[in-house]
Amino acid sequence: MRNISVIASDIGGTLGGRQSVLSARTAKAVGQVLGAGVPFILVSGFNLKVVTRIREQIRTRNESGLWSIVQNGSLILKGNNIVERNYLDLEVAKEVVRFFCDKGLNPIAFASPEMDCRQFTQPVGRDTSFAEAYGCEIVPDIASQLLSDPIQISVYDDNDLIFGMRAEAECLFGGGRCNVIVSVGAEKSWLEITNARSSKLTALTTILRQIGARPEDVMYFGDNLNDVELLKSVGYPVVMNNGLPEVKKLARRIAADCDADGVAEVLEEYLALVSGTTVEMVGGGGEATGREATGGEETGGEVGETAQ
Repeated sequence: MRNISVIASDIGGTLGGRQSVLSARTAKAVGQVLGAGVPFILVSGFNLKVVTRIREQIRTRNESGLWSIVQNGSLILKGNNIVERNYLDLEVAKEVVRFFCDKGLNPIAFASPEMDCRQFTQPVGRDTSFAEAYGCEIVPDIASQLLSDPIQISVYDDNDLIFGMRAEAECLFGGGRCNVIVSVGAEKSWLEITNARSSKLTALTTILRQIGARPEDVMYFGDNLNDVELLKSVGYPVVMNNGLPEVKKLARRIAADCDADGVAEVLEEYLALVSGTTVEMVGGGGEATGREATGGEETGGEVGETAQ
């Protein structure tokens, strides 16, 4: 851990807990990392409004060291400034909407910042209460609402429905045409179709190139399937105790549960190592916490603001 020079973390189910809100301890630890001159990268499937809310909880004078990867790499921010945009082609987006509607699922369209990050859903038989609670506008025809390339088209529904059509979605829209992403929750999951360049790994690689670092210099915290490619690529992969069992197998270390300040605990230990001081470890995430990963029981993955 002493050789790590960049820290990156997923938000939902990881840095921000199940409700995607930073605890005081976590916000302080991230601020201290930045204060030590270490770049910190927020990595998320959440939209820009959610990531901005998280970013505003972090108090630091080193704004240029705080990066954000939004909606799995559709946007990259340095501080408050968007430095890269990877939107989904409008005509492809309309095709994805038709695909989801034909499956009897309510598609959700995430518009770009140029359209104020508005969210639309088109009801085709499924309950719309989740989409409304998530801030979506209910419209009869998503295609007529999209005036420019959106960030992504997604559905959020029961796990059996999502995994039942995942292979078909990958066949139609994968293979370099788009990126097909699944984020797993306890009972419901997201299936997201984005620009082919929109991936957490591609975005991280872009940032590392700009700051002059390598993947092996990075400690990354994750918990879900959309973290897998990053966990496989970095020098120090950390998975939360609440992470999916198959994701835990990739960890060099298992951190405490996301609602028990698991990320903060590891960051405090890291800060003590790089400053040459000692730290009393607080809390714990089960038998594997703070040790080499040994796997564990599934605890539902990301929940809170819905598994992104």
